[in-house]
Amino acid sequence: MSFLLHRTGLGAYVPPLSADPALPFVEDFSWATDSAVALSTRPEWVVGVGELEVRARDFGGTVGKLAYAATHSSVCEAIYDEIALPPDQYMQVDLVNFSQRVVIRLRHRDNQGDHECYQFRIDRSSSSWAIQRRLGGGWTTLGSGSATLPVTCAFRAEVEGSSLRMFANGSQIGSTISDGALAEGTRTSFILIGANPSTDNTRAARVEIGTLI
Repeated sequence: MSFLLHRTGLGAYVPPLSADPALPFVEDFSWATDSAVALSTRPEWVVGVGELEVRARDFGGTVGKLAYAATHSSVCEAIYDEIALPPDQYMQVDLVNFSQRVVIRLRHRDNQGDHECYQFRIDRSSSSWAIQRRLGGGWTTLGSGSATLPVTCAFRAEVEGSSLRMFANGSQIGSTISDGALAEGTRTSFILIGANPSTDNTRAARVEIGTLI
């Protein structure tokens, strides 16, 4: 499932164009085997916190699902580190068994050890969403609200100029937020958050990363 959606001035959507021949980057975990493999062993990904495992037959035999490593924290972040992205960027994570919280971070940068970014969060357990900014060592909530979120969900976040947006299955969550405090940032990441790594944690079947121009 893929929703390559880009807002135009008329309110319609057209596929975004890539500014880099290597983008969009798509991770569908087709390389998964029957044995669990840490995502951080792949050259495109580095660990932010915790660790994520990929296995070909995870919790019911579905192929290519990303799962939590049961020996690590229930909060696990994977950072895409292959290409320095331009500021206008997006990430989409196709979720299955969406039960807890998922976070996408855009314009992610390390400023003297402080990971500044825009953070897009959806929480199925509390039926809520939020867009936040980390800058100068603190978090600011730019927008938040309630949302009914499905178990199977294509979660997409975009930052384009000063416009911040996010979508679930192609429908915008909340309204477009305007903020220009973070004009730069070359990396993007996603965080899966759950309660029980072996049974009910949210898992991802596909991740797509690209640019908006």
